[in-house]
Formats: sequence, structure tokens, C-alpha cells
Amino acid sequence: MSANRASESLATIICALLGSSCCAIQLMLNAMSLGCAGFSALDPFAPVFASLSFTFLFAAFVRNGLKANRRISVTAFASLLLLLLPQLVRLHSRNKLWPSRVPTLGFEKLAPACISSFEWTIHGLKCLGCAARLKSHLEGVQGIASADVDFTQSAVTVHVPGEETVESWESLVLDAVGSLDFTYSMEFMRQTLNCK
Repeated sequence: MSANRASESLATIICALLGSSCCAIQLMLNAMSLGCAGFSALDPFAPVFASLSFTFLFAAFVRNGLKANRRISVTAFASLLLLLLPQLVRLHSRNKLWPSRVPTLGFEKLAPACISSFEWTIHGLKCLGCAARLKSHLEGVQGIASADVDFTQSAVTVHVPGEETVESWESLVLDAVGSLDFTYSMEFMRQTLNCK
């Protein structure tokens, strides 16, 4: 009986992992600098895997009543975390999860007078994990205050302090993107200038 419940917990977590495979597995591969594995092919099946995961959890709660034991609680927490991971990565890539590194609101004395933003369309971005990796890579480039990478819109936006022109930043950004993955290609879309 115990082995059956352990396999049910494992099946629940595997379904949740497959439901977020584009993120969870890809983020692990990115951490090991292995690049993209193309798990975005599983994205259309994410709702199916999430449904299976919730079905297994529901069955475990029904079988044990309202008193959840430690195994069920850990399984539920791990599954929910895995299923929420794509949304958290998406928010991070769009600079919505953590504030930008450019000081604003309340720190006006420290903030530059103007922020120049440059937006490109990107081709070859395969998943949310790749978008998060690109965002972190661009934010590591000296002079770039922050970057937004929108996987669904295939857009990259780079924010730099001061009144800058795209000519002074385009080759630096394209080189940084190319050094991360040579299959990416970018086309410049627009420049905006935000001044106090």
C-alpha cells in the first residue's frame, strides 16, 4: 500500500514537471550552461499534464480525508511550485517579478535624468527558460541597466541610462546575444526616451 502511494506521489510530481518542462528542466540545463533542449514542444500538452497532476492530488486528498499527511503536503507543494514556474519565469523575463535595477520612485536623486530604451524583434528564441537566460545575460553587460525579454511577443528591450542612440548600443547588444546563442537573429524595431 505504501509503495502504491509513493508511486502516486511520484506520478503527480512527474506530471507537474512535464507541465512545466519548458521552464523547470530548461532552467536546470541553463544553470549547467548546456543550452536549450527544445522542451517547448511539450507546451501544448501543459494543461493535460497539469490536469493529471491535480487529479492525482485530488485522489490522494479524497483517500486520506481532510487530514493531509506530510507526503501529500510535500507532493502538493512541489507540484504547485512546478506548475507555477512558467508564470514566474514569464514575469521575471518581463521585469515584473523583481523591480528593475534602475532606481525609480523615491530615488529620483540617484536615477539618471533619462533612460533610453531599444527594442528588437528576436527570432530563434525557443522557450521561456531561454528568454530568462537571455535576460540575465543582457543584464550582465556593462552599461545595460535592465532588459526585458518577452517570449510570447518575440521581443527584447534593453534599457540604458542617459540619452543614447541605437548606433552606440546595437553592435554591443547583438554581439552579446550572438555570444549566448548564434541561432538568434534580431531586427531593430524602435527606440524610446523617457526623461524626468
